[in-house]
Amino acid sequence: MTSESCTTTAVYCYVAFPEQFTGKERDGETGLDYFGARYMSAAQGRFSSPDAKQSSAKLDNPQSWNRYSYTDNNPLAFVDPDGREKLRVTLTTYIPGRTITDPFGRIYNANGNGRGSTPFDYKTRQSAMVETDRRISSSGKLSEPTGAVGVTQRFDKSGKEIDRAKEPDSAVKQTVGRQQDGSVGISFAGAATNPLGLPGTPAIDFNISITCTGGSCSATGAHDGFPGYRIEVTNEAGKTTEIYTYDPNKAGKTPTALFPPMDCQVPRSDGCAAGQGPKQ
Repeated sequence: MTSESCTTTAVYCYVAFPEQFTGKERDGETGLDYFGARYMSAAQGRFSSPDAKQSSAKLDNPQSWNRYSYTDNNPLAFVDPDGREKLRVTLTTYIPGRTITDPFGRIYNANGNGRGSTPFDYKTRQSAMVETDRRISSSGKLSEPTGAVGVTQRFDKSGKEIDRAKEPDSAVKQTVGRQQDGSVGISFAGAATNPLGLPGTPAIDFNISITCTGGSCSATGAHDGFPGYRIEVTNEAGKTTEIYTYDPNKAGKTPTALFPPMDCQVPRSDGCAAGQGPKQ
C-alpha cells in the first residue's frame, strides 16, 4: 500500500488456499478439484470422467442421465462430497493369534488378524451397503445388510482338530435406515457365544451405531474388552478406511473381559485406553 506521495506504507501478502469449490482441493496445474472418486472442473460444472455408478441414473430424472454433471446440475440445492456416495461398512470381531486356551486348558482356534474371508478368519462379521445420497435411495439401504458368525474349532494338545461347531448367524443383528438429519444410520449388535464352551461361557457382546454422511462414517457404542474389533468403510472407488480398531492384546485384556458389562466405549474409553480410537 502506498501513500499519495507514492511512499510504501504497508505490505500485505496473499496466500492462495488450495481448497476451492465446496472445500475440495484444487490441482494447481490442471485447475481441477479433487473429489476422491474423480476430478471436477468448477469452471465447466462437469466432472472430468463419467459416474461409474449406473444406479444413479433415474428414468424420472433426465438430469441424472448426464454422467458428467455435478449434482444433477443443481449445485445450489445439493452437494456431492466425493463424486460417489455408495459405501460398504463392515464390522469384524476376531481373536488375534493362531489359537487361544481357556482357563480349563481347552484349546480353540483364533483368527489371526481377522482379515481373511473364510468362516475361520473371524468370530463375527457384519456388512452393510449404503447410499448417502437420498435422491438415489430414500432409505439409505442398497441391499439387505448381512451378518455371519464364524466357525469355532477345538484342538488337542498336538494341534489336531477334535471338534467344530458354529453359532447361528441370528446371534448378530444389523439394521440400516435414513435418519432425520439425512445421514444413514447403521446398527450392528451381537451376542455370540462359544458353541463348544462350557455352560455359562460369556458371549461376545457389542452394540455399535455408525453414522454415514457423504463419503465418511463415524462410530459410537460399546463392546466387551475381548476379542478384537475393526470397523472399515470402503467407497465405490475401492478405497478402504479403517474408522475404528481395538486390539485386546495391546489393551492387556484376556477372555475374562467377555463377562458383563461391556467395558469398552466407542470411540474411546478410559477402561480400554490401550485400544485405538477412530481413524478418520
